[in-house]
Amino acid sequence: MGELALAVVLAASILVASTISVEVGFSVALIELGLGVVVGNATSVSIPDWLAFIGSFAGVVLTFLAGAEVDVPQLRREWKASASIGVVSFFAPFAVRGAARVLRSRLEPSAGRDRRHRALDHEPGSRLRRARGERGSTRRSSERSVRSTR
Repeated sequence: MGELALAVVLAASILVASTISVEVGFSVALIELGLGVVVGNATSVSIPDWLAFIGSFAGVVLTFLAGAEVDVPQLRREWKASASIGVVSFFAPFAVRGAARVLRSRLEPSAGRDRRHRALDHEPGSRLRRARGERGSTRRSSERSVRSTR
């Protein structure tokens, strides 16, 4: 898809998102994000440099606008609630991932062991040694053969 066609598709999706937000009463930003995911996955185009720049710039502007809408007197009155929401929303993904890992290790006791030993599969020559039935490194194997001949 050419850059002009991509720009037309993006402009049309923004127009559709704006129309849907007016009719439904949702935030236009949420609908644009959802529609962007759908259109991006449906067309699977490579992102040109100018579009990456616009996306980065829009992220900065969106962050600025979110900060500009903060009601400072209300934030001072309700700082405990704001701080607790911020702390929980920061640590919640780590807690969920940790709980999932603990749950997985209890359901599959060998899951952690397999993950540790999977890294050894990428050691040069490890598959070849396993195919030959050798264990350990080649240095130890050669040391064993030298010791057995003495």
